[in-house]
Amino acid sequence: MSSLIRLSTVSDKEIVKLLESIDYIIFGIDGVLLTHKTLILGADKCVAKLRKLGKKVGFVTNNPASPMHALSHHLRHFDASEEEITMPNAAMISYLQNIGFDRDIYVVGGKLLKNMLKKAGYNVLEYKDIHDIPLEESMDAVKHLSGKTLDICKNVGAVILCNDVNFCLPAAQVAITILQNNDDVILLSGMSDDVAPLTDTFRIIGPKFYIEGIERWTNRKCIKIAKPGTVLKELLISKHEIVDPSRVLFVGDSVPIDIAFGTHCGFKTLLVLSGITEKHEVEEWSFAEEFKPDFIIQDLGSLFEKIKHI
Repeated sequence: MSSLIRLSTVSDKEIVKLLESIDYIIFGIDGVLLTHKTLILGADKCVAKLRKLGKKVGFVTNNPASPMHALSHHLRHFDASEEEITMPNAAMISYLQNIGFDRDIYVVGGKLLKNMLKKAGYNVLEYKDIHDIPLEESMDAVKHLSGKTLDICKNVGAVILCNDVNFCLPAAQVAITILQNNDDVILLSGMSDDVAPLTDTFRIIGPKFYIEGIERWTNRKCIKIAKPGTVLKELLISKHEIVDPSRVLFVGDSVPIDIAFGTHCGFKTLLVLSGITEKHEVEEWSFAEEFKPDFIIQDLGSLFEKIKHI
């Protein structure tokens, strides 16, 4: 097992060498720059210093619920422009447009994702379009729901699974029915996180449990649009005009989401411990060896202390 390079312990010369090897730094947002909407101490100074050193920066989130204007406001401490911010909903629409998709879409996801898809010209169906009252607790009711699904969703060509705080089991049943009866329907996922930091002590549950369940029950695999899927890589490379992925440093707080994404993309990776990953998980290395980051540090405030005099 290779050892982790802890940036807090390396020499100034090694820090300079690292900085010389990168042109772009792409930051995750939650757990890296902010805890929910609260600035992580020193993160703003770190980003400002990196900009001053001539590094191009970008910001990418898996959060599908925040519109661009809200994200821009949350990132005001970092002087982030809308061009520097990448959202999963926009990546989803870009993917559909690139493949020339023109059929109906069934969505298990939030209101913003559905509205953005509609605004982009897509006909969006959700569970309430199939059944708009509580489902009776009987096998006959589920059977009837499946029949209605096949009738109403005849033109569905894609099922999108994303974070839905109002998720219900019948919505998953509809997705499963569509996928099991239509081999040509594509299966896409947006945010697929297990949990996300809400405060220093609280976590919010993510959609991983039902996305993986639907994959397992249908024997299908999602095309992952958000991190850790690599569809997002092409959008980032185009958006930031990246020529050499090895000269990109991706900074994240989650090993299976952020570090896995950076590794798949060929970016250098930096894990911060200011978000979802616990210190003991790193010390025991509770993750796949292939997703071990290139570097690790407590938080961006600690990184600022290492680079502030450069």
